[in-house]
Amino acid sequence: VFARASLERYRLSTDPADLDAGRVALTHVDDTKLSPRDHVDHVIGLGESLYFDRRFGAAAELFETALARLDLLEPGARERLVEWWAGALDQQAQLGPGTERRPIYLRILQRAEEELRRDDRSAVASYWLAAASRGADDLDRAWDAAAAGWVRAPSTGPAGVKLRGDLDRLVTTVIIPERARQLAPAADPHPAMALLQQQWDELKQRY
Repeated sequence: VFARASLERYRLSTDPADLDAGRVALTHVDDTKLSPRDHVDHVIGLGESLYFDRRFGAAAELFETALARLDLLEPGARERLVEWWAGALDQQAQLGPGTERRPIYLRILQRAEEELRRDDRSAVASYWLAAASRGADDLDRAWDAAAAGWVRAPSTGPAGVKLRGDLDRLVTTVIIPERARQLAPAADPHPAMALLQQQWDELKQRY
């Protein structure tokens, strides 16, 4: 509990002392004596510690291990854990060689699809379906997934407000410029950008 609290303080304050305290506490836990529930919490804590240490690939591996034991955690833990996992892989992809990015985003995309099949009210999966499609160079699907996520957002509950904000930033700052350049590879992309922005604004007004 102290370790996870220290990591949460670090997330809010970025004070290195909090990260050090959390890391030390985690590494001194005798995991063999933990209950199955506490073991999963310990794995998640180690994953968070690695994430804050910018060891994103290793963090994702631990988060994925914990995802297999979500039956032991409280309601809502799945969304938070999928967000940590996808965020870690996203950071790994951005920092790694360009040739390695697409397989990483396809991995996120597959998980997002699985999560939405399990629960189509998942705000996290709705966002990552669009973001990972873009990362995997499928801009048409990224556009469609973002539109579907916008329409789906009210059904996700309070998380829908954040989902819409995240999707709007993704579409306006990333998907629209990249899709416009794709649609007009040898011409001025600004007319295509204006048309796509108009289409996005119309969707937001109607839904």
